[in-house]
Amino acid sequence: LGGYFLYFPSWNLPQLEAGCNELSGVQFQNGQVAALYAVFGGVPRHVFFPALKERKEKELKRKVDALSDKSLRDLVTGQLNCHSGFGANQPGEGVVEFVPCDNFTDVELKLASSSILRWVRIRLMNSIWIPMATYSSPISWQLLEDYMLHALQNVNQYTTRTCVGKADAAYTNLVNQVLGQCTGKSLAADCTSSVLVGPDLTLFYSSDRLHPLYGMTYKVGNIYYAFQITLGNSHDAKQRQIDYLVQRLQIGIGGRELRLYYAVHEGVFDSFVTKPVTSNAVPGVLIFHLKLEKGLLA
Repeated sequence: LGGYFLYFPSWNLPQLEAGCNELSGVQFQNGQVAALYAVFGGVPRHVFFPALKERKEKELKRKVDALSDKSLRDLVTGQLNCHSGFGANQPGEGVVEFVPCDNFTDVELKLASSSILRWVRIRLMNSIWIPMATYSSPISWQLLEDYMLHALQNVNQYTTRTCVGKADAAYTNLVNQVLGQCTGKSLAADCTSSVLVGPDLTLFYSSDRLHPLYGMTYKVGNIYYAFQITLGNSHDAKQRQIDYLVQRLQIGIGGRELRLYYAVHEGVFDSFVTKPVTSNAVPGVLIFHLKLEKGLLA
């Protein structure tokens, strides 16, 4: 007898929301299914039983903690496939899900949820934290950017200094700043336009590593906070880009201020400078170096 496998996709969020009450017998509150989906992905047997969330979430975290460094890298870079095996230190049920392809006869693997992606990235970042400062790579930048993105959605204290050269006495004058507590985040093609019209404490970020001058931003009242994530010992701080951002945000008008942060790995913070090392003084603009340290609330 002949035969073949067909692979059925996981449920998406609209499907889960449409069937949750009838199929589970549970009366879900607004947003509850979406919150469970963010942890478990499209697996009805997990999403439809919210009373088991705490236990099931701990099981998932234990599976992520058991992953090998190679599996972590493969998951973050999208190189893991269904033929890689599912050993004790490799991703298993709940961590990844099948995505059907080739008319449902084959599958690709992807991480099951946004929460699992965050846990995997944090685990990988922690395992390579020290080498990141010396051997930078695109994946290192991606991990640091994701780390900063989630750290700004919590309250954290950061070590900063004014953007000056190493010969300036202010280079060793370190100041602690409390930043973040953003209540939402949004991917945006043009972060500057989005933050202008968007609500306070919404973190707008770009997926483009070459986004001019900064990669993520939020505002509180008339103060705009912008962050550039960088791995090197130096980074461009082009005056024309600063002036253009000041113009677009109308900094200096109506009490508007801009605070621009070059966020760098703690391993290079003590030698980091911008190019040029300082920019022309612009009313309402403050520029800082910010130390990204391991262990932030993210």
